[in-house]
Amino acid sequence: MEKRRKTRPADLLGPLEAQIMSTVWRNPGVSGAEATELINDKRDVPLSPRTVLTVLSRLEAKGYLAHVVEGRTYLYTAVVREEDFVAWHAERAIRALRQRYGCRHDHFRTGGRRSRRPRRARAPRRSPRSAPRQ
Repeated sequence: MEKRRKTRPADLLGPLEAQIMSTVWRNPGVSGAEATELINDKRDVPLSPRTVLTVLSRLEAKGYLAHVVEGRTYLYTAVVREEDFVAWHAERAIRALRQRYGCRHDHFRTGGRRSRRPRRARAPRRSPRSAPRQ
């Protein structure tokens, strides 16, 4: 039997997003320029500061980051701890599905088990007519 690998934040994000999130988790309150410098220290091909700022703003739009303004600088922090990210991401996905499709689908609440709510009885099927329609 194959052992299941634990899901990591990098499995839920693109490679660049995961690298930037990792930088923010390790350096809360990091600016775009500081994040660019920290990331480029570990890369062979440096990233443009504009690229890092774009990804930071997109991660914020997705709800993964928040920022505070200090002077003219945005300081980014993660909304959730790295250890809790996978569970938080799953909860958000389930919540979005429930909002989209409604609470009618009880398997979201019961962990995949069918609810005990009785089904509505079906009407009996009619037998086909013996005489063809005219």
